[in-house]
Amino acid sequence: MIAKTVRRALAPFVMILAAWLASAGAAQATGQPRLALVIANSAYQTLPSLPNAARDGDAIAAALTTARFVDAAGAGPVRVRRNLTQAQLRAELAAFSEALAEAGDQAFGVVYFSGHGVTLGSGGDGALLPVDQGAELRPGLVTRAAITDQL
Repeated sequence: MIAKTVRRALAPFVMILAAWLASAGAAQATGQPRLALVIANSAYQTLPSLPNAARDGDAIAAALTTARFVDAAGAGPVRVRRNLTQAQLRAELAAFSEALAEAGDQAFGVVYFSGHGVTLGSGGDGALLPVDQGAELRPGLVTRAAITDQL
């Protein structure tokens, strides 16, 4: 059940990544600033651990660096933020949003998350689960819609 829910929750993120891959060449050609935030949550406190999440984050960060993205902080190779709590996840997304705004209107950003996720309601929105997520969903989860609005 959890695996099926996770696959459904992550499907939209995979589609976003595919769209990014299709447009990355155009962004590179125009010299747009390219920022990336990679989050890999694998060591959950109460949910099953996800050892592949860390490896996936490392692989994506390396690929984005090769594609001339810089870290969300604004310089250097893309680094992976690992095992973020809800507060840390929110802080990293807020900092990324700020860095993207400072990079200008032509900036191109990508957020990649590897970890547990859930589908919320019948509308299809998904939430990224922090490592301190308990068995019960709580208010204030970071959702795909919230990320889209913030960025």
